[in-house]
This record gives sequence, C-alpha cells and structure tokens, in this order.
Amino acid sequence: MSTHRVWVYGDNVNTDLIYPGKYTYTLRADADIRAKALEDLDSEFASAVQPGDVIVAGRNWGCGSSREQAVTALRLCGVQAIIAASFGGLYFRNCVNQGVHPMVVPGLAGIVHTGDVIEIDREATLQRPINAGEARIRAVIQKGRGGDSTSALCSVQPQNATSRRARPLRQRAPFRRLPACCARSPSRPRRGARASQP
Repeated sequence: MSTHRVWVYGDNVNTDLIYPGKYTYTLRADADIRAKALEDLDSEFASAVQPGDVIVAGRNWGCGSSREQAVTALRLCGVQAIIAASFGGLYFRNCVNQGVHPMVVPGLAGIVHTGDVIEIDREATLQRPINAGEARIRAVIQKGRGGDSTSALCSVQPQNATSRRARPLRQRAPFRRLPACCARSPSRPRRGARASQP
C-alpha cells in the first residue's frame, strides 16, 4: 500500500489546461516546464504539489492535442499516477510512455476532495498489463482536515473498454478477379508513364 495526497478535478480537462500551448516551444528547462503545470486550471498546483501526489479526475482527462508536455509537466512535479473516469487516448499512451501510471476508476472523483489522502494497493494494479484486463485497488480515504476516514473498493478498468466492445471488427471484402474485358492489356502503357526511349 502506498499513501498519496490527491488533487481532484472535473470532466473534460484538455491538454491546453494541463500545459498551455503557448509554452510548448518556448520553455526548455525542467524547472520552467514544471512551474506552468495546470497554470490555467489551478494556479496553486505548481507551487503546492509534492512528489508522490496523485491527480483524481472525471471523464476524458487529457483530451485535445497530443503534446507530450502535458504529461511531462506533471511528471516533473512528482505526480506518480493519474486516476480518472476515462482518458483521452493519446494522453493515456503518453502517460505509459513517460512512466506516469494511468488508472481508469469511474466515480472516484465524486468521493474524494483535494487535500484528502488515499492509500492505493499499487502492486495489485501492476500485476496485469495496463489496459489489458481488470485489477482491483483498495482506496482508504482519509479526510484531510477532519481526520475521519472511509474506505472504498475501487475497480481499475481497461481504457476505452466500452467503445472497444461496441465497435465491430472490420472484415476484409473477398477478393474478386476482374473479368477479361476490364483487365489492362500488358502492351498498353499506363496513363502518365513515359514512353521508352529507342
């Protein structure tokens, strides 16, 4: 079990809110990139975040563009995992590529609040490949100021599981041979082809 403080956000937080596009090609130093994380969404995040903190969000976290800096900025802040009801597909893959653990847990954002502490059995979530199967985690939610605690058993689901089941597999059309009248004559040059030089 590992203990993490959480930062809670809502639905449809796009990559421009996570890392503004105007800094994509202007900032190079890690410290500068870190300082702009969530600048347009939560101005206190970059200065108050601590290594090991976790982001809990609603649906479609990381939608929008594919810029990697939207993950890089959070990784440089020390964010180890992002728990959301669902992710933008490219953002999910960028998290995997950069070592930030994405977990799909619908409903958790409605239980916890920013500043709460959760305990996550991360070993259980890493036993199977990410995005291939279902693992279960136990989150013990300790209210940050009151000291009261409640526990919830959360289910980590595959990314885009619903849409994958609903999408039928494409079947290749059977090969059909053209009739002789439609076949190209081997002696007839193709359109646009240069005539051979004598």
